[in-house]
Amino acid sequence: MKSLRTPLALAIQLVLFSAAAPATPVAPVGSTYVPITPCRILDTRPAAISAETTVTYHTDNASIMTSQNGNALGCGIPQDGSVVAIAANVFMLNPSRGGDLRAWASGPPPLSAIGVFTPFAGLANFSGAYSNIPLTASGQFNVYADNASVQLAIDVEGYWVPLSALPAGATGATGPSGATGATGLTGMLGATGPTGTTGAMGVTGVTGAVGATGATGPTGTDLGLVFAANVINPATGDTIYFPPNASGGAEFDNNFLSVDQYSIPMPVACTFDQLYVIAGAVPGGLGGGGPMIVGLVVNGANTSLATSLDNSGGRVKANVSGAVSVAAGDEIAMFATGFGIQFGSAPIATSLHCAPGGATGVTGPTGATGATGVTGPTGPTGITGATGPTGP
Repeated sequence: MKSLRTPLALAIQLVLFSAAAPATPVAPVGSTYVPITPCRILDTRPAAISAETTVTYHTDNASIMTSQNGNALGCGIPQDGSVVAIAANVFMLNPSRGGDLRAWASGPPPLSAIGVFTPFAGLANFSGAYSNIPLTASGQFNVYADNASVQLAIDVEGYWVPLSALPAGATGATGPSGATGATGLTGMLGATGPTGTTGAMGVTGVTGAVGATGATGPTGTDLGLVFAANVINPATGDTIYFPPNASGGAEFDNNFLSVDQYSIPMPVACTFDQLYVIAGAVPGGLGGGGPMIVGLVVNGANTSLATSLDNSGGRVKANVSGAVSVAAGDEIAMFATGFGIQFGSAPIATSLHCAPGGATGVTGPTGATGATGVTGPTGPTGITGATGPTGP
């Protein structure tokens, strides 16, 4: 019988090993499976896990895995904390009695087991299970042998990582553009820009031509101002003053007295060029052979003495040397005197002759100022505001 047991035990062991490799377990939520070449991370033999005892093991540290009798080179499981679970063949060997094995990441042992083991009397005792074993961020997991001690070996065939940890795939081709939406309403017309500035004032027009000279005034007439006086036998050499005194007669003396009492105010302005002393038409009324002086007194001062006399017709005409101008209101008087001249008893009168020729006409008005230049053009209207954006 002994020779038959050993081949039988080996056959049962092969069958159990084959049964320990089921299909890939259900994926943890939100993760994806990455297969690897089967790699041992743990083998407790010849020791065993004590019953009712929790033991912690590692998956991502090659040096620690060596102490666990795992692959000294590591199994290629990422060590960045991205692995959430491993997919493993779990071998439970030589249990002290029947029990189960539990595996988890952290916290107290779960109620559910990943494998159940039962001893076979006189046979090589082992059981197998294929399960996901959750890991901590540092790549550790716990195992717990319930009800019995058991030897344990674990081979990893793959691991699970979150979908977010996978490298992004190539960007897919851009889908066709959707149909263009209807054109939105045209935006409101922008406000009209401000009116441009008024153009510069045009240049002032040229000054109009000077108006024509006014017409020459009418020729002036003899002032005809007469100082009449009745003179009776003035003595030879007497000076006769005109106008008459208060009694109507001319004054005469030999001493050239002040003439203020004999003067009269000029009613108008005048320029004199001749003085007349008329002795009347009575023969002998003016006689004698001496020189005669006729003069004009303006405001009490002698302004003209004339000796160029014309005695014809009993009239003495004195041509004034240089015209004498008097203003309206000036006090004027005349005098006549002579040496060796016998004045007769006839009435004597005098006359003042204004210079001929009317005053120059008034200068015509200045021509009108030229028209102001045309106001510059109004500046251009401001730019129309931009059209609003097209609607969606």
